[in-house]
Amino acid sequence: MGEGVVSYTYELTTNTDGDDTFDSFAVTITDQDGDSSTGDLVIDIVDDVPTARDDWASGSENAPVTVDALGNDTPGADGVDLATQVVVVDGTLTGAGTVVYNGDGSFTYTPAPGEEGTVSFDYEITDGDGDPSIATVTITLPEDSAPDLSASGGNEVDEAALGARPGEPEGSNAASDGEHTSGTIEVATGNDGIGSLVIDNVDVTGGGTVISDKGVLTVSVSGGSYSYSYELTDNTLADPDSDSFDIVLTDSDGDSASTTLVIDIIDDAPEARDDADTVPAGEYGPIGGNVLANDTQGADGTDVTGFSGAGGSAAAGGTVQGAYGTLTLNADGSYSYTRDPGTPADVSDSFPYTITDGDGDTSDAVLI
Repeated sequence: MGEGVVSYTYELTTNTDGDDTFDSFAVTITDQDGDSSTGDLVIDIVDDVPTARDDWASGSENAPVTVDALGNDTPGADGVDLATQVVVVDGTLTGAGTVVYNGDGSFTYTPAPGEEGTVSFDYEITDGDGDPSIATVTITLPEDSAPDLSASGGNEVDEAALGARPGEPEGSNAASDGEHTSGTIEVATGNDGIGSLVIDNVDVTGGGTVISDKGVLTVSVSGGSYSYSYELTDNTLADPDSDSFDIVLTDSDGDSASTTLVIDIIDDAPEARDDADTVPAGEYGPIGGNVLANDTQGADGTDVTGFSGAGGSAAAGGTVQGAYGTLTLNADGSYSYTRDPGTPADVSDSFPYTITDGDGDTSDAVLI
């Protein structure tokens, strides 16, 4: 009687479908006198399953993020068909944007406008014999940048520089350029683009003109930089006064910032100057002239509002008794003086008067 051991080696040469598989061989042993016995050699085959691994990524503001999710996964011996065996697990997306599978092992997440923070979703891979594996993709989105807005530069104009307008005299320094000013509008939108720039409900994103009751604001844009010029076109009746413009900047995802551009207006005040007139010797008049002829009326326009003499005072258009005669002085500056009979020669009669402009500024002088 003999005994022995038969050894063997086995090499798996291809993958199998399913988890419960084996390879079987029938074995027959025959002794020297012809007796035999049979049995089976069974090799159990342990299925190789895929392994999906979690992934992390970060993105730019308001920009799609692509993640190569399968780059760190193990497909296993059965393989994973990238076109058909990779899916997003329904209901796992935590963000407000959208995720799509690109058919090549990568996913692209497109954030909702202004979305920030962390979003995630699960995906599943399945190998050739149906084994699944699930992992999570986590994406960090940067903080939504807020726009910033300011206006700087020239913020003052002068009524004195105004030219003559219908019904209004020119300013006291009409030859100057003081009715103009200019500056810049600084805009910043971070990682976003400019959605719109609106001034007093006028869209000036590409430049434009905004007209107020006092002046004209012109906005220009060059290379993404904004500038403005302002022209005062009419006098104002307040002292002090200003022209203001509300500016609103909106970025590409809807965030906004606002500021107000204020243009201060320097009031043009009148300046009255003394006047002199003469009644010819031996005559009694009347003589006349205009006290405003040598005065500076200013851009607001000027009227005579009152005057006085030795005998009292009166509003414009009235008559006042002086020391040697009577004076009638009108709002437009015109006057008439009549010498009293019997008054001496070589004497002077004086009449102080006041002029007032359109916004209440006053100045005093004397008619002699």
